Amino acid sequence: MSAAILSADELARGARYRVDAAREEFLLARILTRRILAGYLARPPASLVFVPGAHGKPGLRQSTPPPPEFNVSHSHGWLLVAVRACGPVGIDIERIDPAIDPLELALQALPPFEIERLRAVEGDTRLARFHQSWTRWEAYLKATGDGLAAAVPAPDLLAETADGLLLPTADGSHHALIRDLPAPPGFKAALAVIVAPGSSARLDIVWHGDGLPNS
Repeated sequence: MSAAILSADELARGARYRVDAAREEFLLARILTRRILAGYLARPPASLVFVPGAHGKPGLRQSTPPPPEFNVSHSHGWLLVAVRACGPVGIDIERIDPAIDPLELALQALPPFEIERLRAVEGDTRLARFHQSWTRWEAYLKATGDGLAAAVPAPDLLAETADGLLLPTADGSHHALIRDLPAPPGFKAALAVIVAPGSSARLDIVWHGDGLPNS
């Protein structure tokens, strides 16, 4: 795929990667993201203009009608792009790394209610649950756009529904619907969308590409 559709800023960011594989993955992710969004907008991929939002979350430059919201995550050769017609969305995919200490990392990065879930299990179960919790929390933070400085909701406000987990946003005005996604072997993935309290939200997931798991 040609990098000619990328902006000067995207090419410059790609050039800062010192490892060839990481640079190629970044550039390919940007190319595919442009092509996917261009398909929704019926516009040339090179014409899309991205602007940074709060805490660096990228979005499309405002237009009429408003552009869709999107979010991107890639890890070790796998790319996920979530597109939503209206309303914030967050997505995350991570490779399960057996070399890490899941509890030590959880104490640094996850909310207390997720840490308690990890303490209840050990071994490979703890490792898998850490990566499940990590992708869920990352998807939540990316959907809210609050970044790592976000206030942590109380654990008693977490609810399980038929569609996924419901967790309020930091200000309590909305909820995040969080759902685990099918992922390649050795990976975990999750998606989050922001919804108004009391409203229903249905997640229809469509996979594009070869070798992707069925939802």
